Amino acid sequence: MSTVCIAFLNSKGGVGKTTSAVNTAAALAELGRRVLLLDMDAQSHVASHLGLRVEPQESIAAVLMEKHGRVRTAVRPSPFPLLDVVLSTPKLEEVERLLLLRNQPVDALWKALVGIGAYDFVLIDCAPGLGILTLNAMRACDYVIIPTDLDAFSVDGMNRLGNGITDLHEDYAGAPSQVLGVLITKFDRREVIENRENRARLEASFAGGDDVFFRRRIRIDEHCKHATREHRPVLAVPGSRAAEDYRALAKEILERLDDRRARAA
Repeated sequence: MSTVCIAFLNSKGGVGKTTSAVNTAAALAELGRRVLLLDMDAQSHVASHLGLRVEPQESIAAVLMEKHGRVRTAVRPSPFPLLDVVLSTPKLEEVERLLLLRNQPVDALWKALVGIGAYDFVLIDCAPGLGILTLNAMRACDYVIIPTDLDAFSVDGMNRLGNGITDLHEDYAGAPSQVLGVLITKFDRREVIENRENRARLEASFAGGDDVFFRRRIRIDEHCKHATREHRPVLAVPGSRAAEDYRALAKEILERLDDRRARAA
């Protein structure tokens, strides 16, 4: 199987995007897949989630500052078997301004990933919004996963995000990014009416209706907050409902990819 690149993105912060990227990466690694997790957010939350110290000279910012930089030069191991990382620094904000001065500002990450090899998956944690760095991730990836809770404010920005993906395809005919699925996070089954209404609004924002949603929803779980404070994935917390959900999500991702390949054959 060739490397599959998936970006986790949402134009709104606080929806569990980094938590989902980190724990999905760890869950895929548990299933025996070799995974590279790449942080494209200047806030460096991936490092915090995994308890890692960032070395500025070995970061995605350092790679993209060089016109011909390669991601492979910044890869480092994580504390978890089969999971490697490329971390970020606040310097990414400067990189965004630099890329705007180049002729093809959204191609930088796509070019930097050339020769990465040896991985089954590259997962990219994007910054909130649809800035140059996020567009770079969308340009480089095969698929997009959109984590969102069912709060009304989270749902409000989905039309803009869907339009951004459409615009990218119009501007770059070779951009392969397709929506693999919308992932419901912080799910509270007690909020029946709000869940139903906002889910219907989400369906209207993306083609595919109900099929666009992953079957597995990430339940609200205090273990997520504790894990973040302890600088470890929630998968490392025994008895966590969210950990159970992320393990099921990883299997569902594999199923969806197999189904896409079968339909394309």
